[in-house]
Amino acid sequence: MQKKEIAAIPVPWLWRAYKKQYGIDIGRLVPPGTKTLRLLEDSETGLRAFTPVLLGDGPFYEALSRFEGYYQKWKREYATAAHYTTGKSILEIGCGLGDFAELAQARHYLGLEISEASVEKAKKLGRNTILSTPEDYLSQHRPRQFDVVCAFQVLEHVPAPITFIKTAAELLRDEGRFILSVPNDEGFIGYAPNNILNMPPHHQTRWTAKTIAAVAEKAGLEIEALIFEMVDAIHTSFASRILSGAVFLPLSIAQNQHVYLSPLKLFAYKVKRAALRPVMARLAQNGFIENALKGHTLTAVLRKAPLE
Repeated sequence: MQKKEIAAIPVPWLWRAYKKQYGIDIGRLVPPGTKTLRLLEDSETGLRAFTPVLLGDGPFYEALSRFEGYYQKWKREYATAAHYTTGKSILEIGCGLGDFAELAQARHYLGLEISEASVEKAKKLGRNTILSTPEDYLSQHRPRQFDVVCAFQVLEHVPAPITFIKTAAELLRDEGRFILSVPNDEGFIGYAPNNILNMPPHHQTRWTAKTIAAVAEKAGLEIEALIFEMVDAIHTSFASRILSGAVFLPLSIAQNQHVYLSPLKLFAYKVKRAALRPVMARLAQNGFIENALKGHTLTAVLRKAPLE
């Protein structure tokens, strides 16, 4: 299995960036002696993953949750998932405050979460949530017990995504659905330079439709539907700035080059972006941005085939 290096992220820069933007010291999470994180692409699946693993924990996510908008009460993918959950037994992995439970209209709802603070808040709201990972839950309960398993904006946070998906599949009954949503690396977020929330210890992996299909097959799941989110109105300005910086480069090249830009390259990127701002603002008014780039999220509905 061959892997190609896409980018190298200096850990001291990453530490300073998290400290400056969010007031979070990630130093305790960094493996001893690690000076660089490498983003590698697997030749078989196309999955991009950072190495070595620099993983966020409960306190890290609790610190991020203090920022307005981090936990969104409503996500577009909830509406997609709700078509499959009415009257069903469902498990939501990484449920946050369990907001999806209000829309799911499920016969039985259980949410798993790794943040103690979020579990406590969810319980106060009357939502059935527990502190657990899916792997721990499966080790203590019988498999094949849910009609639907959901994971909204979770898969990109876990260091072993294939194991994660296989665990979800084990918890599903035959013909059950695993509904997941991830940031679309072929959408505007994939071209944003130096986006620390798209790096460890927050995001561990990067996903495309092709990658989801390849990994799902390894877990014995079939693609039933793929839903690409359009650029939302609240993201149009951000997407416009990103597209400005990627002008004159094929997007596939911009996607690779913009994972991390050194201070000098970032300055040049911002100069080019500023020069093109009036043009891009006009294009944004005409709807060009929504058509030129995909939106933030890719949602997949995966089906578990019955055992033969």
